[in-house]
Amino acid sequence: KLPEALPVSPSATRAAVVQLGKTATKGDKNVIASLIESLQDSDGGVRWAAVNAIGAVAIAGDLETMTALAQHLDHPDGATRLAVLEALSRVVTEGDSNSVQLLLRCLGDSNAGVRRQAIDLLGRIAVKGDSRSAQMIVPMLQDYDVGLRRAAVDTIGKLAPKGDDKTTGMLIEYFADVDASVRRAAVEALR
Repeated sequence: KLPEALPVSPSATRAAVVQLGKTATKGDKNVIASLIESLQDSDGGVRWAAVNAIGAVAIAGDLETMTALAQHLDHPDGATRLAVLEALSRVVTEGDSNSVQLLLRCLGDSNAGVRRQAIDLLGRIAVKGDSRSAQMIVPMLQDYDVGLRRAAVDTIGKLAPKGDDKTTGMLIEYFADVDASVRRAAVEALR
């Protein structure tokens, strides 16, 4: 038996977490609980591996796992918050209002990548015609981050009802965006 006091390197912990994510039975609550504990690790790589493993082991729509992950959306490390959203993307289900609320909360995150991932996920799970979510995304159209503006245009186009004059007018304004990818997204959103 190894003495308890021996330190374990972050790379060894990361490898163990990755292996657990690959070999665990889908939906195993004990494994998910252990992986969630790993989200507290001081090493960002271990936290990222834990979130990815949770995404691999968790079952879509599992409220317990979503709730545990949501507790880490306030983590001080932006990369960890982004990883949590990635894991949530594998667990959330279309039309789940609790998940939509979590994602709307992320729109105010200081990290542009987190905001972009939240917008992309909203486009995937929010119900078409969800005007509240679409309205919450509108301020992102003014963001300095091109990828975020492109995601906002795309998601607003997905959520807005076809033929909505207000949305159409707003998206037409982005035909003149300084970035070509945002202009293309606006054209695609109106198709």
